[in-house]
Amino acid sequence: MTWSLQQDDSSEPGLRLKEHLFKAYNGFADKRVKNLAKDLPFVVDDRGQPSDFGAQGDLYPWFCLMFARVRGPRSIELDMRGEIPGSHKINAWCESVKAQRQDVPPRLVLSVTLGQEDQLREFAKLVDQIVSDGNYSVPSFKYMCPRTAQSLRRLADVLKTAPRE
Repeated sequence: MTWSLQQDDSSEPGLRLKEHLFKAYNGFADKRVKNLAKDLPFVVDDRGQPSDFGAQGDLYPWFCLMFARVRGPRSIELDMRGEIPGSHKINAWCESVKAQRQDVPPRLVLSVTLGQEDQLREFAKLVDQIVSDGNYSVPSFKYMCPRTAQSLRRLADVLKTAPRE
């Protein structure tokens, strides 16, 4: 896959981080766009398995949609939508990291700076705890929480290896 990165574009803040995410996640959410100068999100929820989609080809409603958008040379914004894992511990964690959460429509937005990847790992651990404790009230959490936690850990790994500008 080829993308557009010209010598004179390297001064744009966050372009190296964007290039790193582009490689790790096989392009932007809109696969038609290859120009790294565009301000577009990356799909980071690892969708693509046949079990993610219903008979009509749409993602199941229990799926937690996750997008990352580069906000600077060392920062991203993680935007989660749809079925977002929730618990009292996750609510407290969201407050501690100043994540923005809304109920209708369900959405959680979190800023992550390079070097803070452990925040994502901590979040993933809390998401995993929802089903490992066995007392969850939303049946789809059985499927959604492990997938979401896995995607959060992968994003943390990708950010850990990102170039520091």
